[in-house]
Amino acid sequence: MLDTARHYIPIPILKKQIDSMAYNKLNVFHWHIVDDQSFPFEMKKYPNITKNGQYTPAHVYTQQQVLDIIQHARLRGIRVIPEFDTPGHVAALGRSFPGILYSIKSIILNISYFYYLIFKFRYNHCLLGTCIFS
Repeated sequence: MLDTARHYIPIPILKKQIDSMAYNKLNVFHWHIVDDQSFPFEMKKYPNITKNGQYTPAHVYTQQQVLDIIQHARLRGIRVIPEFDTPGHVAALGRSFPGILYSIKSIILNISYFYYLIFKFRYNHCLLGTCIFS
């Protein structure tokens, strides 16, 4: 696992890491892209998330760069698992949508809806014995 939410890693170094994984016959690259500390991923539909969640404009992965990393890994037999950590770890999202962080239940409902808007799938999550299926 590489955590680029807390420590930005340039694309050439990510590719070297993937090459090293291939040399050692590792076949899964768990990429922790976003977290509380930053949201260094280009969101075209919601650009404020990127703008308010990035460390600096130079420390953002564009969608094309992410696709390039996925292709680079695929050609070496490595599966990329990008991690978008929600409903927890959403402080970076809260900087763009301040009203989203007012209660645990609202966080779950709003993030579920947020996932639906962006990724067009329903996010199901059970928290403290309460399951919310939307």
